[in-house]
Amino acid sequence: MKQVAIGTIILLTTVALEAGPYKCADPDTGVVTYSQTQCLGSSNDEIKISRSPTSAHDKDGQESCYAAIRARLKNPESMRVEAAGKMELDVIQYAGTKILAYKLPVVVNAKNSYGGYTGSKVWTCILGQNDKSVLGVLSP
Repeated sequence: MKQVAIGTIILLTTVALEAGPYKCADPDTGVVTYSQTQCLGSSNDEIKISRSPTSAHDKDGQESCYAAIRARLKNPESMRVEAAGKMELDVIQYAGTKILAYKLPVVVNAKNSYGGYTGSKVWTCILGQNDKSVLGVLSP
């Protein structure tokens, strides 16, 4: 019986993590929200989730953020972090609820598939308020 319950929990968790979250921008007001379901009548930028918990040496979530960005690049080894902005607490829409989360802007330069650097681009990491684990990454 325990195996069935554990299997059900794993299945439900997997299904819940497969969809979204999405960064939604209202075309009329420009207001940005985050949702687990696709946006209606606005842009739908899917955010890749990387729920990597922070370690003792990464208390501010910065290294986890860099790892999450690196995972999205065509040439991860070429990533150059040029600057990290100030981490700011913000209210976001996440999984259908409003939560407090940190936003960390990071200026990155990396190589494209042709081997040339693309120039500085600002990525934004969304970090959990309590443990600063990476909830998502917004690409430029």
